[in-house]
Amino acid sequence: MRAMAKRIVAPLAGIIVSAVCISAIQFGIPTTDLLQKARPYKRGSSRGLSSRRHLDVELDGSYNIQFSQCVDVKLRDDDLFQDEVVSYVQDGEIVSTKSYILFHLCQNNECFYESEDDLYMVDLASYLTNVAQYHATTRTNYCNACNSYVDYCSASDDGAASDDDAAAAAAQDDGVAADAEDDAAAADVDDAAAAEEEAGEEQAQGGDDGERRNMMAQRRIKSSVDCDQCAAYNCYNTTNDDAQQSQEDFDSNVADMIGDLVGCLASGQYWNEEQLYLSAICSPYGDGVELAVFLDDECTVYTNKATFQGVYQQYIYENNVEDLSGYAEKYIKSAFEEAMPCKELDFADPDEASDDDADYGNANDFCQQIFDEGALDFNQCYNENYQFGSNYNEDDQYSWYTYDMTYDEAKNIDDVCSVVYQMSGEYSYSYDVEKSGTWYDRDESGKITSKKSSRNQNLEFSSTAITLLVLLGVGIVGISACFSYRRSKARRMEPLYQGGAMI
Repeated sequence: MRAMAKRIVAPLAGIIVSAVCISAIQFGIPTTDLLQKARPYKRGSSRGLSSRRHLDVELDGSYNIQFSQCVDVKLRDDDLFQDEVVSYVQDGEIVSTKSYILFHLCQNNECFYESEDDLYMVDLASYLTNVAQYHATTRTNYCNACNSYVDYCSASDDGAASDDDAAAAAAQDDGVAADAEDDAAAADVDDAAAAEEEAGEEQAQGGDDGERRNMMAQRRIKSSVDCDQCAAYNCYNTTNDDAQQSQEDFDSNVADMIGDLVGCLASGQYWNEEQLYLSAICSPYGDGVELAVFLDDECTVYTNKATFQGVYQQYIYENNVEDLSGYAEKYIKSAFEEAMPCKELDFADPDEASDDDADYGNANDFCQQIFDEGALDFNQCYNENYQFGSNYNEDDQYSWYTYDMTYDEAKNIDDVCSVVYQMSGEYSYSYDVEKSGTWYDRDESGKITSKKSSRNQNLEFSSTAITLLVLLGVGIVGISACFSYRRSKARRMEPLYQGGAMI
């Protein structure tokens, strides 16, 4: 770690401006200059591609990726024993660690029956880069697919309206026919009965045809574009193209922010003459991640001497960018709560799709890149040549520091996978919730009880609060005006006295 300029103290104005930004961003205002200094994730050198890196199956759109466990691997870094920081390391306030993800690769609904046979491992950065950004761009990608079938979905809407009109007309005709039958019954009962029977047969035949058409239409839609989902995403907002483009820009900005955090974001803030960096790390329970502060540009040296929110709020103030952390948090959490489908969002022609269309197509780029970037079959990770155990520094002066691997050894994903495999599920974690904070709500056993963060709650409350305050203000003004009117009216109705006499 290199000595840098002295620590910057956050001014009070930064906090005030940050609060204003939080209030503004809740309305979905996008920015085009958000975090322009995105840094690509830097992968350490490797001794070559592993033979375990290949898949035993052909990856296609029928698969899903489901999170299983986040794992920390504690590292030994020589920089930890510099005079400036060694006391903090000994107190547990600085630790070198890197996070990895175990995930399931399963087909269709098999993710609900998680087994150990389909388990893979990849570094946290590669996982978040693809899975979290997939969730952040889902709406935009879906709308891009929907835009190819605007005419089809518009025709579906018109057809539904026509069906409603036809049903209303049929009901009216039935009423008229019923009156006619009552009149005819008095004159000719037999003719009325025959007419009624004939009408019933025609109505039954028409109903069967209508039901058959609906079933055929549903089969076509299930195999193609979901027009209702296109509408739910507001993909066909023809009345406000600027708003739709703004939403797409906003989604892109959030995805960019996730990429910046995954790539280890330089904050421009300093502690003990060391620049602070921002990224993700395993939660203490291994069931998700927390956003944390690091002391190196690869985000492997975690510290609890500063909090993510404190550093990030000062960052957005000094760089004049909007606070998208609440929105990024939503999609980052989704990466650990929801399965990511590998199916490409490329719909078949609705008029030609059929139940025979069983081809799921190629896997999307997000799924493919996870394996291209080094995901390994976890069950083949055991390496007899690498024995995992308690490692100690050879120097007796630092024998108190235990670790899983050295920093250089961790550059080889094969050795990392072997170490994690030999842990046999007994994982330890570095993140300090008490000092660094958390965005999860948990019960007494540590289980996550709420998927909604306090930051998101604050954002939503701020929006609601503004509305309530406006309504409350209008109400107060109205009540005041009402009482003022009543007092004025009462005064007008009070008797006037003039010269001791009531007039």
